[in-house]
Amino acid sequence: MGYIDEHLIKDEEVKHRGHLHRIIFLKPILLAVVALVVMFIQPSDDEDSLLNSIFTYAGMAGILIGLLWWLWVYADFRTSEFGVTNRRVLIKVGLIRRRTVEMFLNKVENIGVDQSVIGRIIRSGSLSITGSGGTQENFTNISRPFEFRKQVQEQIAQVTDEEIDFDDGD
Repeated sequence: MGYIDEHLIKDEEVKHRGHLHRIIFLKPILLAVVALVVMFIQPSDDEDSLLNSIFTYAGMAGILIGLLWWLWVYADFRTSEFGVTNRRVLIKVGLIRRRTVEMFLNKVENIGVDQSVIGRIIRSGSLSITGSGGTQENFTNISRPFEFRKQVQEQIAQVTDEEIDFDDGD
């Protein structure tokens, strides 16, 4: 059971779940690939040369750093949660250094999406959620950010419709 499910309030149900985009794995993988290439570069014809050893050990170190970085990113990917319920927006990012946002839908003033050209192609971007009082929360590398924004807007419209129906009953 994840963070969102554990923090639901009475009569609250999850309407949409989002997650980080897999693009976050690109940099550690590229580092490991470059390190692998460096490891096999032999700039000297002498197999026992110091320069060849430096390239080999630098490549091994790069692969190790890339692997550790990948594991760190994987932990973030698996433990970050983005959810929209019929009452709130709930976001939790991070495993060791945890950052959470829980905002009632009627307190959301603006939800913006920022996407680069590459982000549009791979459907990745950043979310910026502004709450009442001007508090702003930014989250990067979100998969399908426009879908997340649409779900928030639909739930806000639903809550607004329910409030209007409730007011008409008086």
